[in-house]
Amino acid sequence: VTAYDSSTVTAYDSSTVKAYGSSTVKAYDSSTVKAYGSSTVKACENQATVSFYCAFSCKLTGKLAVIINRIGNKARCYVGTEKTRTVRGK
Repeated sequence: VTAYDSSTVTAYDSSTVKAYGSSTVKAYDSSTVKAYGSSTVKACENQATVSFYCAFSCKLTGKLAVIINRIGNKARCYVGTEKTRTVRGK
């Protein structure tokens, strides 16, 4: 799925989403999301992987869930745990 402008997407299983503009995405299971512009990813759970190329705030849950902050010169990786936490990047 490629989401533009003010689209809303909920991704399950092995979905792949590229979000542009002011799209809103929730990623579950083994979904992969790339967020650009002012996109919002509200959740990254279970085995989901989310890569951010813009400022973000996202809830991370699950031992296999991963958030990759690709803002700036260095990529930073956050791996989930059983406890939910909010990860932010600028």
